Amino acid sequence: MNSLKWSAVILLSTATGACLPVAPLQTATLAEATAAPIVPSLATTHTPVTPGLVPASTLSPPYPGVAYVSDQGHFTIRVPEGYRIYVGEKPSVDGVIIPFPNSVTIVSSTSPNFVLNVEYFALEQPLSLEDFISQDDCVRDPISGRELVVGTETGALFADTLCGPVGSSLVFLVRGEDAYRLMIETMGRYAEVEESVLAVLSTFEWMGQGRPK
Repeated sequence: MNSLKWSAVILLSTATGACLPVAPLQTATLAEATAAPIVPSLATTHTPVTPGLVPASTLSPPYPGVAYVSDQGHFTIRVPEGYRIYVGEKPSVDGVIIPFPNSVTIVSSTSPNFVLNVEYFALEQPLSLEDFISQDDCVRDPISGRELVVGTETGALFADTLCGPVGSSLVFLVRGEDAYRLMIETMGRYAEVEESVLAVLSTFEWMGQGRPK
């Protein structure tokens, strides 16, 4: 599992820290909503950036955009046109693209902007949400999070943690033998980007369950 040294743009930099009982996964696929799925390499995979910043209030779903499909992570998520999607990697604070396996990173074009990283794990043994959270160095009290439903799964949100070089908030989810760590990074506080983040997370849908194959 990852603890941060970190990242953001959404604005970011990252490092891998705490250990999880997880099995290795392969990079997921990226697909346009109206196009056949494309299997990306670990080179940057993203949609073009629309010049300028879009007010967050204009992004309430449903909106046209790009659908990301993760066969290994067992989920789909849709992002507005102009957002960037990185598969198996993420941009650091200084703009360098670094490897970040078993994840997808979404960089917004809203103002204020944010980075949303979805990292997924295949658990080798059953794990409760509290136990999963307790393995993360960025969270001091695993039961102090705010309840947040993503897809149909109830997780825990920890806003404005002390991890990373900029503001970072974390969401943890456990679904069967799959576990998820979502990181939201922004230069300001989570409340400033919450509307845009929740608009994206509201498009989250689960595909199947159990250990990725």
